[in-house]
Amino acid sequence: MDKTIEFEIKTTKKYAAIITLILLLIFLTILFFGILLGTFKDIKNALGLIILTLYLTFIYRTFFWYLIGKEQVKITEDNLVILKKGTFFVKPKTYELLKIKNLRLKNIKFNFLNFFVSRSSTITLKSYGVIFFEYENETINFCEGNDMQTKKLINILETKINEKYASK
Repeated sequence: MDKTIEFEIKTTKKYAAIITLILLLIFLTILFFGILLGTFKDIKNALGLIILTLYLTFIYRTFFWYLIGKEQVKITEDNLVILKKGTFFVKPKTYELLKIKNLRLKNIKFNFLNFFVSRSSTITLKSYGVIFFEYENETINFCEGNDMQTKKLINILETKINEKYASK
């Protein structure tokens, strides 16, 4: 019998990032249509249009994540599965419970300056989570939930991991 425990955690609204993304989307969308109209006159603009289209796609993806994003967390008998919902081009990330090390709480606050200057902020859908763990030489963080939800989730995770080690 497979006992799966599920949580759905809403991301906190980061209004400074949302406003910045709206302004960037307006500018880039106008630029996109300007280049699109110019593409029919000069084929050299096609490469610029392709690059801008890819970048614009990632900006829209990030915008939707900050606006309506949620993390769906599933804890199965053997795995922790995290899926970012509310945007597109995402796939669930699965972590084996036996490989999760150093599970801990750590509160990382959103910093607009870090968001604004980060080269990867529009590509990675970065979480400002409070649950951290080590997994195959990588630090993973997730869950921007409230304190009660976070404590319940980490207690369940710790219990499941300890059960896996005990049965091993």
